[in-house]
Amino acid sequence: MFRFWAKKEDPAKRLYPSFQSRIFAALVDTALAIFILIPIFSITSSAIYGDNLPSKRLEVIMNRVQKQINNSAELSKKLSRDPQYQKFIAQHGYRGLMIEQGIQTSLFAVAIFVFWLKKRSTPGKMFLSMKIVDAKTLKDPSVTQLVIRLCSYALSILPLGMGIFYIAFHKKHRAWHDILSGTLVVTEIELKRQLLAAKN
Repeated sequence: MFRFWAKKEDPAKRLYPSFQSRIFAALVDTALAIFILIPIFSITSSAIYGDNLPSKRLEVIMNRVQKQINNSAELSKKLSRDPQYQKFIAQHGYRGLMIEQGIQTSLFAVAIFVFWLKKRSTPGKMFLSMKIVDAKTLKDPSVTQLVIRLCSYALSILPLGMGIFYIAFHKKHRAWHDILSGTLVVTEIELKRQLLAAKN
C-alpha cells in the first residue's frame, strides 16, 4: 500500500554498522575504560612515581593559584611567578606528564588489542553484535592487520577525528584505520545470515 514511500534498503548495507552505531560502541568502550582501567592507571602510575605523581602535583599547584586570582586571564602570569610551579617545571618540565599519559595510553591500547585478538571485537562492539573482519574475505583478520589497525588509530583521531567521521561517508562505513589495515567492521548476525545464504 505504501510502497511508493517506502525505501528499498540494500540487503548488503545491513552488513555494515552505521556511523551512529560505531560511535555508540566507542562510547561504551570509553565508559568501561573509565570505570575499569582508570584505577589500574592510578595503581601503575603510583607504583612508578609513588606519591610524587606529576599530574596530581600540578593539579594541587593550579588549584591553589586559582584561588588567589580573580579571573582565568591572570592564571598564566601567576603560575609563572609561583615558586612551587617553577620547582615543578625544573624537576619534571612536562616530560613527567607526557610519560604518565604515555603509560595510560599504552595500557588502554593493550586492553583493546587483547579484545581484538581474543574476540575480534571490543565490549562496545560485542554489545551491538559487531565484529572486525578482513575486508576481502570477511574472515578473521590477521595479527598483522590488527597491529596496523591499532597503530593507525592515531591517524584517524589526530586530525580533528576526521578519520573517524569518514565512517559516515564511506559506502561500507570504514574509518581510515579500517582502510589502512584492510579490515572491516560488520554486523555479526547479518554476516552469518549472508554466509549461510551463500552456501545454500
